[in-house]
Amino acid sequence: MAGVDAGLTWLVVLAIGNTVASVFYYLRWLAPMFTQTSGRAEPVPDAPGAAVAYTAALLSVLLGIGAGAVLTAV
Repeated sequence: MAGVDAGLTWLVVLAIGNTVASVFYYLRWLAPMFTQTSGRAEPVPDAPGAAVAYTAALLSVLLGIGAGAVLTAV
């Protein structure tokens, strides 16, 4: 709405079109992960890969919560 209020309706329309195109692009890659069933058992993640993924997720959450403190310290 801020773009429309600023007189940039063409940019808002372009952004909406871009968003719709990207949704179709990413769903093309994501949908098969949730719809295909192979009849196989669930794969067991390897321990180092799982540790890296969990550590990265935890650091992302902690940095997101404590971003104010980190930015004032820098």
